[in-house]
Amino acid sequence: MDRTAVFEEKLRALIKEKGQNGTIFPTSQRDQMITDILRI
Repeated sequence: MDRTAVFEEKLRALIKEKGQNGTIFPTSQRDQMITDILRI
């Protein structure tokens, strides 16, 4: 599993935990977060 897939899975789990439907962040903001995290 690559890092992006792992991160997406964690993000989905976090969203599920909060009982949201995946609209916590606008897509562009979410993509920016993913990019920042993968840079680390």
